[in-house]
Amino acid sequence: MFRACLTRVIAVITICVGFAAFAAPANAQRAFIGRPLAVCVLPDTGGMNPAVLIQHPERFDCTTDQYKFGPGNFWVISQDINQRSRSREPLNARIASLWQQKLSLHVLYADRRMTSATTDARGATPLIQLGALIEHPLPRLDAPVVRLLWHVEGSANVRGIVLGARLSTAAQSERTNLTMAAIYAAFAGLCVALIIYNLALWGALRHRFQLYYCAMVACLLGYTFSSSGILAWAMPEIANNDRLRINYLLLGFTGASALIFARSFFEDRVFSGWLGRYTAAVATAMAGVGILFFFSA
Repeated sequence: MFRACLTRVIAVITICVGFAAFAAPANAQRAFIGRPLAVCVLPDTGGMNPAVLIQHPERFDCTTDQYKFGPGNFWVISQDINQRSRSREPLNARIASLWQQKLSLHVLYADRRMTSATTDARGATPLIQLGALIEHPLPRLDAPVVRLLWHVEGSANVRGIVLGARLSTAAQSERTNLTMAAIYAAFAGLCVALIIYNLALWGALRHRFQLYYCAMVACLLGYTFSSSGILAWAMPEIANNDRLRINYLLLGFTGASALIFARSFFEDRVFSGWLGRYTAAVATAMAGVGILFFFSA
């Protein structure tokens, strides 16, 4: 009976890993829809006028990798768009959600009018879409949109300042949200089923590793809930940087619980000696780093 249950546990773990491996590229492909926009960067030296900067894209650096600028405040300009945001086909500007204190978007139109939008204390939370993307609706005017200018303040710039900039229509965004919702719902359903299944097995077999497995899947489910942007929809008052803090906290707990599960799943002799001590130290470090980042970042 134990071997049969063990075989089933391994089977569901394999299915979960396979589904996650399939879902990750699917998420990336589905979330980044629309027309890609090339961007260029200009460090903010203070007192710079967006109405002037947006007229002079030649002042921006288009060759240096964004992360090489380091943390700080930046202006980021898009390539020329020359497309009108219409009532029947409104346009949205979509970028990846990154660590930043404040984000402003300035939109230049062909008739030289410019509109601006700035985030409040919540950061980008009201603009978050599924897939953790920031989406700015572009105001619908009679003139075509010429280009976009982002002002990013307090950027950590670990991976970049403005990443994955794309121009999408409202219909594309709606279809993407529905597709992403289906993917995340399927993954959440799988996680809940695995937790219930293993809790039922634990009630009959009382193997300790089944509880650790449930904890690992619960942490993974929580991380998916936060990193997907669903947390921003469920708690619209939360600051986006706090959501990112929760991401790191749950990611650290997921890694630590995975190591603890692996150690308890195999026989004691497998993790005896230095390997067991090393596994415990790494699991503690992963959880500790998540907690440290959550409270200190």
